[in-house]
Amino acid sequence: MQDQGAQTEAVNPNYLNHLVHTAALHEVAVTDDIVSQSGVKLLSKGARMSAEMRERLLEHKLTRPLEDCLEVQGVVSEAQVQALAEELLDEHAILRAATGAQPGAAPQSLLGRLGLSAEMLSMLTVYAEHREGRLRHAVSVALLAKGLARRLRPGDVDLHRMLGRAGLMHDIGELYLDPGLWQPEAQLDIQQWRHVMTHPVVGHRVLLRMPGASVAEAEAVLCHHERLDGFGYPRSLDGERFGLEGQILALAEWLIGVLEAGTSAAVHARVASTLVLGEFNNDLLSLLLEAAASVPHAPAAAAPLQGLDRVHSLQIAMRRYRARAGLIQALVASDNEEMRKLLRPCRLRFERLLLAFSSAGLDAQAPQQLAEMLGPDEWAVRLEVEAMAREFDWRLRELERVVLLRSSALKPGDQAVVLDLVAALKDEGPPPA
Repeated sequence: MQDQGAQTEAVNPNYLNHLVHTAALHEVAVTDDIVSQSGVKLLSKGARMSAEMRERLLEHKLTRPLEDCLEVQGVVSEAQVQALAEELLDEHAILRAATGAQPGAAPQSLLGRLGLSAEMLSMLTVYAEHREGRLRHAVSVALLAKGLARRLRPGDVDLHRMLGRAGLMHDIGELYLDPGLWQPEAQLDIQQWRHVMTHPVVGHRVLLRMPGASVAEAEAVLCHHERLDGFGYPRSLDGERFGLEGQILALAEWLIGVLEAGTSAAVHARVASTLVLGEFNNDLLSLLLEAAASVPHAPAAAAPLQGLDRVHSLQIAMRRYRARAGLIQALVASDNEEMRKLLRPCRLRFERLLLAFSSAGLDAQAPQQLAEMLGPDEWAVRLEVEAMAREFDWRLRELERVVLLRSSALKPGDQAVVLDLVAALKDEGPPPA
């Protein structure tokens, strides 16, 4: 399958490379004859996948998708998924609180009996082997998505099961894209981000024709990076177009990302949740805030505040925005429909950040004064300042990236206006008075 919408019978080289890597660790059996469109039998049922077969498969288009003709032996099992779920619940108190799991309760009550097909388990195994920690990530998202669904819709067993399965499979589209895009140290340019943003589309296509997977699961996977304010991808859904199923999976994927990146999960979850108002419905956010508030956090060792440089940069960025708010408002109110469509959600997103930044008091003090105010005993506030600074920094970079990506669809003159505006907000010179 090609990641840019080519015929599904073509073998995707990135997926094939992951499959060959998996075949070095597990037996990968051919379950049905693999036949080219010209009628040549490339591999017979019962054969074993190996690196030597790679070039031969890439030379042909197939009568059936490659994934439907293979089965990984010694695959990730539902028992393994359940055991990992139990570990995660023990490790993250906020995850237990958000899912409503009781201490000592078996994970089967949240993530058991999903009924994954052999094809889904094989794909999950390839996904688990392609990067360290990927199975842990998938199980975390599935556990949280199903747990949130149980709390919001306690009697809807089909919804719970669907979101557990979608959570496990939500990132399989990564397997079909350049693996260099997923390296932690990668500094991606705009074109590379365009490729990253296709992974929900690719995962959706794979699941639509995968035995055992449902249309509902494929649709949820397609939505796992969407946001209620229309600022997500790949379809920029907003309002009623972004259904509850997609919102639950998207919130689960987002919160697990926060937990994986933060040193204090509850603090980072609480802080980050104040920055996503308007991105998810209030019922979901209330569950998250309730969970974060219920988790005590121990005092941290006194250390210099690491986020002060970020706070200073953010103060400058906010001042630059305020100085240009009139221009941005005029563009949003203009007759230029495409410009309005681009800038209105960006303006709303930035103003929500501005309000949260001010509400946190980060614009009231110079960074050095802030450091002097927060002594070693103020460990809880120090953690929040660190978390807030990091989250603001990340979200401003995300905002810039989305504006640059979407502005490419504008007419050249309009695009130049937007690019000048972005450059002005990033200008390294003295901020406006």
